Amino acid sequence: MSLAPDASAVLHRKATIHRILDEVLGVDRHTLRDDASLVDDLGADSVDLIEIGILLEDEFELDDHAIDVDAFDDSSTVGDVVALVEAKLGAPA
Repeated sequence: MSLAPDASAVLHRKATIHRILDEVLGVDRHTLRDDASLVDDLGADSVDLIEIGILLEDEFELDDHAIDVDAFDDSSTVGDVVALVEAKLGAPA
């Protein structure tokens, strides 16, 4: 059974986001859960969130400031980041 092209693209983007979180936060991307809090579970601080936003914009060729780090708060999760990127790309999450 193969994935539909859209589903495959979503999985690829999610893996890319996990790689970025791994690079910035030093977490194992293979064990990230969608419900993991960026701040409480993964230890992100405000500088980390800015770096994550910049790397996401670069990786997905989004306009500068397309990822508003003010959208990230203490309760933001990995799944929220994936949904935000998908929304910016106009793709289903």
